[in-house]
Formats: sequence, C-alpha cells, structure tokens
Amino acid sequence: MSPGPYETVDGALPSDDEVEAYRQRGWHVTGDIVPIELLDRMRAVIDEHQHRPPDRRLSDEIGHADWSPADGDGVRNSEFLSLQEPRARELSLMPLIGAIAARLAGTTSIRLFDDQAVFKPPDDGTSVVGWHTDHSYWSTCTSTRMLTAWIPFEDSSVENGTIMVVDGSHLWPESEHIRQFNEPDLTRLSEHMGRPVSESSIIPLELRKGQVSFHHMRSVHASAANRTAAPRLADAVHLQDGKNAYRPVFDTAGNPIVLPHDRLCRRTPDGRPDYADPAVFPSLWSTTRDA
Repeated sequence: MSPGPYETVDGALPSDDEVEAYRQRGWHVTGDIVPIELLDRMRAVIDEHQHRPPDRRLSDEIGHADWSPADGDGVRNSEFLSLQEPRARELSLMPLIGAIAARLAGTTSIRLFDDQAVFKPPDDGTSVVGWHTDHSYWSTCTSTRMLTAWIPFEDSSVENGTIMVVDGSHLWPESEHIRQFNEPDLTRLSEHMGRPVSESSIIPLELRKGQVSFHHMRSVHASAANRTAAPRLADAVHLQDGKNAYRPVFDTAGNPIVLPHDRLCRRTPDGRPDYADPAVFPSLWSTTRDA
C-alpha cells in the first residue's frame, strides 16, 4: 500500500520522551503537520456544510449538535462532520494524525469516533466552551485510551479562545464526570471538580496554523471567548483505539444511555452498537493495514 497524502512527515511522530510526557500531562502538541492549503480548503467545506438545508444533513432525531443559521449567533458546533460531508475526510482521516494518536495511546490501530467543527465568532465574552472531559460523554465506550486531535484553522492564542487543558487531570478520578460543555462560567472549575485547581495547572495550548494538539479522553479542557476581531475555527477529531467497543450503561433511573453514535452504526451479532463499523468509524491508521 503506497502512502496516502500527508501520511509521512519526517520527525512528526512523538519521541519516547514526548510519549512519557503525554502519559503524565495528558496532552501533546505537534510540529507543523497539516498543510496550510488543506486547512484553507476545509474552511470553505465547513462553511458550506453549516449553511446547507436540513434535508442535506443527518436527521436531528439522532441527537447530535449541528449548527444552522436558524440557531443564531454564538458557538457553531457541527458534529459527525466527515460522515455528513465526505470532503472533510481528507483532514479528519489524515493517516499521520492516526499514527501520532496510536503512538501516544500505545496502540496498533486508530479509528475515528466522530469529528466536529467548532466555529467561535468574535464577541463580548459569551463564545465559551465550558470545562468537560470527552470521556464523560462517551460512557458506553470500554476504552481508557481514546483521545482527541484538535486542529486549529488559524494561529490559536489566548486572545482568540484557544483550547486550555488542566495539566495531569486525566489522572484524577473526579475527571470522569466533568461535562459542563455549555457552562460559560470558567471560574467554577474547582467547584465542578470538588477539589482545588490551581491557575498554574491550566495550560493554554497556543498553536500555529498547521500544528495539532492531542489530549487524553479524561483530560479536563475548555476554551474561553474569542476576543479578537476574526472568527476562530477548529476541527476536533475524536479517536478510538482498535480495542474500543460498546458496553451497556444506564442512568440513575435505570434507562440505557444511548449515544448518537449508537443510532448511526450497524449492530454486532448480539445486537450491540458496533464501534468498528467502517461506514461510521473509518480507520485512520493501523500497523497491519498492508496485510
């Protein structure tokens, strides 16, 4: 199998020291690995999707977020982007992103779990993504190695609301249930965690256009408002290792928790959602892909 576009970049894979730092800190930042021209093309693709009519989108009965102009101003969140817009797969399914994720997670294969474009307009302080962990929204997953690649479409800074990660929080047992994605008050982190969180442990990941950050599924993260004059766009690519599978989980009332993913994918022979369904969860990287 010949390498696909952007599959190999010299020195792009994390070193042993960088893998160990990821395991201790819960995040990693790459060098310049995404071509600028690809980001520029994908920006137009995302804008086109966010303005297309309902009959050209996934049904809202699936339960996912998918901003449209009728939703008004504020953060624009478009989930299952590459499933809805095949042109977006060129970015979200970059083999190099999968190879880096596999190295960090210590696994031999990486599949997509979902991807979402998050457009943050300039505003007076309301375009906030609150503190949360991705794992808290993935309770039906058996894996503890899942991670997210965060791909900014412009230089990402504190001023335009870059992603912030709480250093080492993926090792805290309290992180499992932090799900204040829609909570705009970022000062309440210690309250949500039930433990003091120092300002020095909150790390803003400032990236150049072309860099990518990765964070562990249990890393507590958020992003503040965009206080510049230009919008900020990022693609959050959620990734699962090859051993991840569905497990039944129930809420406090005894009802089964159902993810949007579960409504989209095929079933296993015993009737469970199949998180290896290639139509919904395609592969980015596998050490056995040539077999």
